[in-house]
Amino acid sequence: MIIDHHQEEPDTTIKTENKNKYINETSSSASEIVTQILNSKQIRYSKEIAKYLLAGIVLDTNRFQKNTTATTFDTTKKLLSKGADYEAVNKLFISNFVEDRVTYTLIFGRKEVLQEHVSTEAGIAPQSVFVEDNTFIEAYSQVIGQPTVSFTIKRDQPDMLYRQDELAKAADKMMQKYADASFVLGYVSETDVGISARSKCQINVGKIMSLLEKTSFTINPNLPASSPVIRSGGGNKTMAGGRVTTNDIFAVENFLRKAALEITVSDEVEETQKIEEPVQLVQKRKKVKLRKKAYVTK
Repeated sequence: MIIDHHQEEPDTTIKTENKNKYINETSSSASEIVTQILNSKQIRYSKEIAKYLLAGIVLDTNRFQKNTTATTFDTTKKLLSKGADYEAVNKLFISNFVEDRVTYTLIFGRKEVLQEHVSTEAGIAPQSVFVEDNTFIEAYSQVIGQPTVSFTIKRDQPDMLYRQDELAKAADKMMQKYADASFVLGYVSETDVGISARSKCQINVGKIMSLLEKTSFTINPNLPASSPVIRSGGGNKTMAGGRVTTNDIFAVENFLRKAALEITVSDEVEETQKIEEPVQLVQKRKKVKLRKKAYVTK
């Protein structure tokens, strides 16, 4: 069964033959939809479940700062009445030093200290230079502005394992402070690369992620034949993710760079065509009733 609040767009959402799906684009989150279903069916659920449902709403609304409606607040009220602890929910989102270090190390890399010798009055003194190269940012030409797109990989340790939520945190951080769109890649298992993508511009990251389903990447020849080969991706214009089985994470990055460039170029052509379309003025014909109950056309 699929429960989602993202808009269903061609090639940018989860595909399934299962008819059991409920998608409500007006809801703040999937957690809000699940809560409404449970309450409408009078299904009992524990305080712990209520807490995690509330956590989902808090996360997707950025602490009730976006995508909120009267229904969202009503649903939150009902979860609190079921025993959800808002203070406990807040603690779930308190980032600790270890989590922050993982995020920033993934974005900026391990700082490599190089020694340069600088001339001073006292003679020659060494100076430390820090090199950070996990992330690079490119500017893509578009009709409106030049959006910057970042691509992040732990380049000195590309095989390092991450959780999907760690990749998502890094993608959020890049988009909030450094780029208009961000792609963060890392291995989420011994064989699979996970991708988290965010966008606040015209670049449709959901559309880019959906292309992963139609693309093959090199696989470790020693991988057992029974092991599943995953090629999945989807989401919406601003938030998306994917997962592919491959032993070459940099090939995935190159694919995403090319896809982002092609999409921005196609968007530019489409936008130009829209601008150049002539405006056609159409004069509406109006019927006027006369005294003799006859109709004429002005």
